[in-house]
Amino acid sequence: MSTLGSLFANDIHRTIEEVIKVDQTDEEVVKEEIAEYVVTDAILRQFTDVIEGYRSLWQKPGDRMAVWVSGFFGSGKSSFAKMLGLALGNRRFSGPGEPSAAARFLQRIDVPAAPTELGS
Repeated sequence: MSTLGSLFANDIHRTIEEVIKVDQTDEEVVKEEIAEYVVTDAILRQFTDVIEGYRSLWQKPGDRMAVWVSGFFGSGKSSFAKMLGLALGNRRFSGPGEPSAAARFLQRIDVPAAPTELGS
């Protein structure tokens, strides 16, 4: 007979941060946050919209680029903004061969032939 905990992909006794800290410096915490982030179809569409808007800046430079993230309390605004920042900033992790934040985020996207780096 299986225990309830064995039904989950990750250890149910692990520490889960209650508050999203954008300035988190602990690499292991950041890597775990990326690994646990669930990219739904709706989230992927929003990421794509933001990235396409960001790309268009290079064609028409200006000072009017901004992103407004809105939603209900607890809807994931902070997590979305943090993942977007980590991916666009392509944060690097110490250690040889460590995938960047963007590469780790792309691994979370369940689409065929996802590029290996954002913008590829």
